[in-house]
Amino acid sequence: ARQRALRRGPRSGTPPAKQDFDTDFIEVESVSSDDDPPPRPQSRPAKQPHKPDPIPSPKPDASDNGEELEFQVEQCIRCIEDTTSVSKAEEEEELKMHLRDVGLSSIRVSLQCPVTQIRMAVPGKGMYCMHIQPFDLRQFLLRNLLEHDRLQGNCPECGAELSDMDLIISRYFTDVCQRADPSAASVEVFSTGRWKA
Repeated sequence: ARQRALRRGPRSGTPPAKQDFDTDFIEVESVSSDDDPPPRPQSRPAKQPHKPDPIPSPKPDASDNGEELEFQVEQCIRCIEDTTSVSKAEEEEELKMHLRDVGLSSIRVSLQCPVTQIRMAVPGKGMYCMHIQPFDLRQFLLRNLLEHDRLQGNCPECGAELSDMDLIISRYFTDVCQRADPSAASVEVFSTGRWKA
């Protein structure tokens, strides 16, 4: 029995003390091995290929642009001629009536365009304009195309806004400009419909 007790070892009333381990803070040191590959260097951005500068487009010829504008103006004037329903006789009667209504026996009208100050080639005005003085429709349309790229603008006499659909050709003053002496800058129009330089 004594030998059996020795084999079992001494009895103790208290169990062996347990070791306390703090598992929340465990530092793990990484150990590099000679077999691990070396770290890759940071890659640089790829070099962009050089793009050639765009070839500038040739500038439009000023003469071609002028011819195109002249063509648009001529087309517009032809359209106005086709749609104008006021004849020379009807315009003359309206002119005489206007002078009688304002109590004038005559009025001085310039044959020079108020825009260009040269002899009018295509006299006209707005169909709703109340003044007698015309202006050159060709120069009016050409100026608005060049400055505003449109076939409309303000009347040089009364300031009313006019589009190409509001313009009429003055057949009365077209005849006057063609028959008057080239040196005449203006004519006097009478309430009888007659005129003289």
